[in-house]
Amino acid sequence: MIIFDLTRKYIIDSALVKRIKDFKRELKGYRFLARPANISEIDFLYSEFQKIFGNDLLNKTELKKIQNKNKHCVWLVCQEFKNRDISKRYKVIGFFEIFPVRKAYEKKLILNDEDGRTLRHKDVNGSSLHTQTKFYLGSIGVIHELNNTNNIFKAAVLKEFKEFIYNLNKDNPITLYARPVTQDGKRLIDRYHFKKTDTSCLTYDCVWVLDLKKETIKYREDGTLEF
Repeated sequence: MIIFDLTRKYIIDSALVKRIKDFKRELKGYRFLARPANISEIDFLYSEFQKIFGNDLLNKTELKKIQNKNKHCVWLVCQEFKNRDISKRYKVIGFFEIFPVRKAYEKKLILNDEDGRTLRHKDVNGSSLHTQTKFYLGSIGVIHELNNTNNIFKAAVLKEFKEFIYNLNKDNPITLYARPVTQDGKRLIDRYHFKKTDTSCLTYDCVWVLDLKKETIKYREDGTLEF
């Protein structure tokens, strides 16, 4: 279950109850959760980004400033183990980033003048994500050493990411921006029907956009998300 804010009540609906019941069956008995990354974990995470995406990235110092401004931008997906030692109870298996952007930066995204590599902490809103409607999707994936070992980890990261988007969309219409840099990223863009902000630009040089009306993302009868 994704935790947004420990001070905010998490509303349990019937679909979520069913999802919890089906959790063991869907992910073969594994247990996962997503939590905000600590500033001290950004160095480790950034090294994973470099292994997977190369060096043409958002500046690491700026990423730390962004996470310090809004702790709900960079998320770690963890595998949960039954262990009394809390230090051994969770293992990071993946990550995703979602940045609530200010209007001025969104205009640059629409014009394809900026993308996530140029994002600065001044471009990000510091308030709760629940009050935001415009988001730039950053990196999403599993850590490098697990990338080719078990598809269950990719499935878990995608599941947590989709639930995150669901929680944003259930109360508000939202707009998502992204720039794919890998084939996996391009597949996600295609799968969820993002459109180019500039039809003349090349796939990997273009910002893509997806508008979602309120409650576009819904739970199916089997407890999985329709997105």
